[in-house]
Amino acid sequence: MKPVRPTKWEYFVGALCDDVDLECASDRQFWEKNPPEEAQLWRALWSAANATHYFHQSTPHPPFEPSSAVPDVVRSVLENCDSTVWWDTPIDRVDQRIVEWLEDDPTPLGQGGLSEALSEWTLRASQEGGDGPWWSAPLGPSVIRTSRSTPFAPAVHLVADEDDMGRNRARIHVASPIPSDARIYEISSASDWVALVDSAPLDVSISRDENWGERAPIYQPFPLPALRSKRPATTWWLPNWAKLASEYDGIHLTTWAYLDLSGIPIPARTGNTMIAGWSPDETVWLNQMPAKIASTFDIARLDDATWTPNPM
Repeated sequence: MKPVRPTKWEYFVGALCDDVDLECASDRQFWEKNPPEEAQLWRALWSAANATHYFHQSTPHPPFEPSSAVPDVVRSVLENCDSTVWWDTPIDRVDQRIVEWLEDDPTPLGQGGLSEALSEWTLRASQEGGDGPWWSAPLGPSVIRTSRSTPFAPAVHLVADEDDMGRNRARIHVASPIPSDARIYEISSASDWVALVDSAPLDVSISRDENWGERAPIYQPFPLPALRSKRPATTWWLPNWAKLASEYDGIHLTTWAYLDLSGIPIPARTGNTMIAGWSPDETVWLNQMPAKIASTFDIARLDDATWTPNPM
C-alpha cells in the first residue's frame, strides 16, 4: 500500500526532475544516457531533507502523479550508479565526521552527562504532552552525531541535514577510525526500525500525536487548535534510547532507508512509529563515541548543497 504521505524518495526524485521533461523522466533509457551528475544528486538530497512533511498527511506530492513510474525508473538506474554505491552500506568505521554549526551557541562535543540526557529525553517523550518535539532521535548537546565524507561533501550531514535552518558556517571534526568492537545497530529497512522499537518500546503518544498525526486539511506547520481534525488517538512508539544504550553504542541510518522511511508512519505494536529528524547516513551515539578527534577544519556554504574550506 502506498503511504498517504509522500516519501523523502519522492521529494528527492521531484527535485531531480525539476529541469527534466517529465515525459522523458519515465524512460529508463533517458536516465541511462543522461545520468545525474553528483552535484545534482546532492542538491536533490538537500531538497528532500528540507521538505518538511511530518506534520500532515495531505502534504502536496512532488510534481508527478502518485501513480507515475518515474520514482521506480530513477531508482532502478541510481541503484547501479557509482555515486550512490554507499547509500545502502553500513557505517563507514574509517571515516566519521562531526558537524559543529558555528552559528549555534557553542557547546562541548558530547562531553559528559550522556546517560542523564538520554534518561531525561526518554522521560519527556513519554510524559510531556503538547505541540512540541517532532524528532525520533535523542537529539541534544550531549549526543554526538556523525556521518561519512564523500569527494563532494566534507560530511554528508552538511548537505543532507534535516531542516538545516539555513546555517552557513560549520566546523568539521574528523574522527579517527571507529573500533571494530563498537556496537552499531544498522537501520536499512522498516523491519530493522520496528525490531529496535520492539526490543525496547516506549509509548510517546502524549508527546508526538499532535505533530505526527493528521491535522487540518490544508498544510500548515502550526495550525490553530480549532483547525485540527478530530480523530481517534493513535498510539505512537519509539525506541527507549536510555535502555538501548546498554546494548548499542550507536545507531546508523542508511541513506536509502532515510529516503524510504523518514516521516512515514510505520505500523508497530498497537499503533505506529516514525523515523523523524534523522539525517541520511547519520549515526547517533548513545554512548561516548569510541574515537578521538584527529583533525578539525572550518567550512562555509556556497549554495544549498555546496561547501568550501573557510580559513576565517
